[in-house]
Amino acid sequence: MDRADSTSHVTLADAGMETYLIYRESINLPAFASFTALDHAPGRAALTRYYQAIIDVAVRDRRRLILDSATWRASSDWGKLLGYSDAGIDEANASAVALVADLKSAAGPDVDIVVGGCVGPRGDGYAASSGLTQSEAADYHLPQISSLATAGAQFITAMTLGDPNEAAGILSAARECAMPAVISFTIETTGRLASGAQVATAIAETDRLTDGYATHYLLNCAHPIHMQRALDSPAPEMQRIKGMRVNASMQSHAELDAATKLDDGDPADLARRCADLLVAYPLFSVIGGCCGTDGRHISAMSAALG
Repeated sequence: MDRADSTSHVTLADAGMETYLIYRESINLPAFASFTALDHAPGRAALTRYYQAIIDVAVRDRRRLILDSATWRASSDWGKLLGYSDAGIDEANASAVALVADLKSAAGPDVDIVVGGCVGPRGDGYAASSGLTQSEAADYHLPQISSLATAGAQFITAMTLGDPNEAAGILSAARECAMPAVISFTIETTGRLASGAQVATAIAETDRLTDGYATHYLLNCAHPIHMQRALDSPAPEMQRIKGMRVNASMQSHAELDAATKLDDGDPADLARRCADLLVAYPLFSVIGGCCGTDGRHISAMSAALG
């Protein structure tokens, strides 16, 4: 079986929205909150260009595509920090989903686009713990998930998580809204969570707390060489992982936080490494980008799959 045959089932996801808007489009994102770009014409135009470049790849290569809304930080604590009322945050979630839905309609019936409602952690995505109980996390995330569901998102993508309790709370809120949900854990260069926990342990705990409600799990915000360190685990829970959202850079999170310019890596090399992992782990069915990536990287990934 050649690579094209073994990866024909793979769905593309979008890329590093926030780093694209800041570094490629010069859009100011206070608190790294991409939903604020929806408030003005230049921001909406930049978001449209970001999405359209990835849609064009899916059309070219006839691949299924997941596009997540610009709502990673469109929750109440971040909204209050940025001066948004609860009604304003609800409107931002609805507007973000509508933008993706409009682009899906414009793309026509020849490309299969799934609209994801993106949810992020209540606090720092690189922190070892959210400090939340499952119940507290469910209460916090429920309003946003309800907004995304009402707006027409087809499922919930919870990105850059590091705490099984918060992941479980998000899944509880998604269940209350009758929304399927995917949990994506952020890993460090060690292949472990920021707490030092193994990915398999985090998945096992999240599944235990929620009776396995997550549709599947992803890994995100790390380079493929760091993903490999996580995937070397023989634990059966690793079979719950169905894909990855990779960083363009090989740098650690601390190094990326301190950086003053974008490290967008080598798209061709990144794509090759991703394709190799997808062949090595045939249960994987989703590939996309995280920090430093954009349409160029998604295009290279899709091409590398054959």
